[in-house]
Amino acid sequence: MHRVSLKTLTPGDIWEKSKRNLRRYNPSLDFNWESIVPGNLEASFLLNERWRLWHSPKRSVVANKEILNRTLENLIPRIEGIFQADLSPVSMQVLDTDEYCQITQECEKETKRAAGFGDTPEFPACAYLFPYQRKIFFPENFLAVSKHATKSPLIPSRYEVSQMPWDKGFFDLILCHLVSAAMFIQIRGEWGEDYIKSIKSLGKKKLNEIISVKNTIGQRVIERISEESNGSFAFYGVADQILNVWAQDEMVGKYLIIDALSKDHTLAQISCLDQISYDGLLGPVIGFYHNHPSYQEKRKRYERRQEQVKPN
Repeated sequence: MHRVSLKTLTPGDIWEKSKRNLRRYNPSLDFNWESIVPGNLEASFLLNERWRLWHSPKRSVVANKEILNRTLENLIPRIEGIFQADLSPVSMQVLDTDEYCQITQECEKETKRAAGFGDTPEFPACAYLFPYQRKIFFPENFLAVSKHATKSPLIPSRYEVSQMPWDKGFFDLILCHLVSAAMFIQIRGEWGEDYIKSIKSLGKKKLNEIISVKNTIGQRVIERISEESNGSFAFYGVADQILNVWAQDEMVGKYLIIDALSKDHTLAQISCLDQISYDGLLGPVIGFYHNHPSYQEKRKRYERRQEQVKPN
């Protein structure tokens, strides 16, 4: 890792942008608009409002191939423009709940066998990206999971699942997360069989660091799209930021560094980094893992000067 000299925004600057996105959703929200950064009060309000929207969506949809394709037609060009890179083909499917749970469990096991390690989730995610299989899966209904409940036929654990129509804004947000993640993974040379080669070379600890970079970059993509969106997508983007960025000081530091790096690098170049952190003594620090199979290619791409970097 090495120190970089960057002029970063403050956490307050990031929160001001988030509040502007919230106003696009509903300027009349009974919300603490004067907050400098989000605290427990703001977080509780946003997460409770998210729960309310899940159960009383403004625009409810049951996902199908037509809705998926129509959303992708709008979303993919925007994500490609933000990364300044092209997305390679990804197989995307909408499945009924039983088939979704069965197929995603099989893909989890297949990836775990190939890699030699991996976690077994206690409940299904609301959608899945499997880089090894080059696939994204969506259930036709949104699966809301409650903790400390009785066992469900679909989820044999201490979690209970409820099926309900998607709020279209949340459907779009989850799809944005997964397409951004696929773009990140493809840029780094970790797609298909190369995904297994990479995680075998890196191990779990280094992989977790890369996942945190991926998630932070995905959050930046959502913020950019929220700036051009009205309705519940903008709201869900801010609620998501509460969980994925503001909940941990380390993630706030990553977010600020990525914002600063984007002045001179495309988001595709920044995606080549394996480590992004803020050191109390050194300041912003970035780095690459030398044992990554695509180390040389990633480093060259990151260091290549661009003729023109469009604002990210």
